[in-house]
Amino acid sequence: MTPIYESDIEHFVIDLLEEQGVEYLSPEQQEAERENLSEVVLLAAQECHCHA
Repeated sequence: MTPIYESDIEHFVIDLLEEQGVEYLSPEQQEAERENLSEVVLLAAQECHCHA
């Protein structure tokens, strides 16, 4: 049986979300959009998707 790694699941989910039109932001892109690292949700990105 082939082992399944966490990274396999992450890539699978990212691919699924991108197919649905969700833009994946790398950790570097996310960090650039945050005022501090305690922010969990990127509100500017969320507002764009909600009003599109």
